[in-house]
Amino acid sequence: MLQFGLQFELKVLKRFTTELPVIHSISIGTDSTLWINDSKDGKLQKISTETDSVKVLLSNELYVFSMAFTREGDLLVATGDSITKSINASSGQLSESIFKVENTIITAVHLNEKNELFIGVRTEGMRFSFESETRLIKMDQEGQILKTYEFDKNNKRLFTYAKYISSNSKGNIGIVDWFSEYGKGQVVILASNGDIVNVYDGNSDIKTSYTKLNFGGIVSTTSDNFIVTDISHHLLHLLNSDGQCLFQFDTMSIGIKLPYFITFSRSRKLYIGSLTPNPHNLFEVECEGS
Repeated sequence: MLQFGLQFELKVLKRFTTELPVIHSISIGTDSTLWINDSKDGKLQKISTETDSVKVLLSNELYVFSMAFTREGDLLVATGDSITKSINASSGQLSESIFKVENTIITAVHLNEKNELFIGVRTEGMRFSFESETRLIKMDQEGQILKTYEFDKNNKRLFTYAKYISSNSKGNIGIVDWFSEYGKGQVVILASNGDIVNVYDGNSDIKTSYTKLNFGGIVSTTSDNFIVTDISHHLLHLLNSDGQCLFQFDTMSIGIKLPYFITFSRSRKLYIGSLTPNPHNLFEVECEGS
């Protein structure tokens, strides 16, 4: 593990086995219930974890690419087309939202602290083609486009496929950029003006010239760092605001295999969803030093 005068510690508080074989994303509602999804089988569930076992409160048959809660308490969902959907958190009723990007496929959604919406999009065609048109779009709450991020200073595309997005209070944006179906890729850190701050694809002790890391979800911390999951190596990478690695935590040391998605609750508990149900695939974790 890399350490630079830093102690990054995780302690599992609760372990859960859900009805979903894998967990591809997690969103936490205003009432502390969790929404989890398996995007492969097209299942979305609202669950309660108040006891030691999971209670399913609502269940939808829906393919979810990405999701995030609005300040109004509705779940905003990208479902693989050009229009995001809004789900009433109480009833589960699905409707079209005002957030859309015509002639694209929305791959990721993220709301920042200013209540601005970031949407990752791509055009039709090969999913992970370097030639496809990919953009990051920032919108206000009326659905108006504030800024589009597409090319760097050398007129090269900023990313190939925006799978997950996060941001911190400094305005830096972390994008998990996939090159293939199973998460091989990198983390692109953008400044608020669209300049590339850094591109992180691992460290020499765990990567080779023949393979990329398999990244999953990303989240920002109260210290403006980023935490990103590394599925294939059972690691969490703690990056600073500029995308430089501060620490790598082995999740196998606390019994978490194949960590995939990661998010904080309002009480700053860390929730980790994994790609294996054996024996648990959802974890509530206490996180210190991030």
